[in-house]
Amino acid sequence: MSKDRFDKIDRQLDSITEAIVKGFDRVDKSLETRVEKQDIQRVYDLLDKISKDQEIDNDERLVMGHQLNRMDQ
Repeated sequence: MSKDRFDKIDRQLDSITEAIVKGFDRVDKSLETRVEKQDIQRVYDLLDKISKDQEIDNDERLVMGHQLNRMDQ
C-alpha cells in the first residue's frame, strides 16, 4: 500500500474517533444534567417536607396555647 492510502486511512480513523468522543461527551453532559435535575427535585421535595412539618408544628403550638388559655380561665 502506498503512503497516501495509509494517510487517508489515518485521517478517516481520526475523524471517526473524534465523532465517537463527541458523542460520548454529549451523553456525559446529558447524564450530568439529569442528575442535577434529580438532585434539585430531591432538594425541593425535602424543603416541601420541612415546610409542611413546620406548618403542622405551628398549628399544634397554636392549639396548645388555646388549650392552656382555657385551662387558666
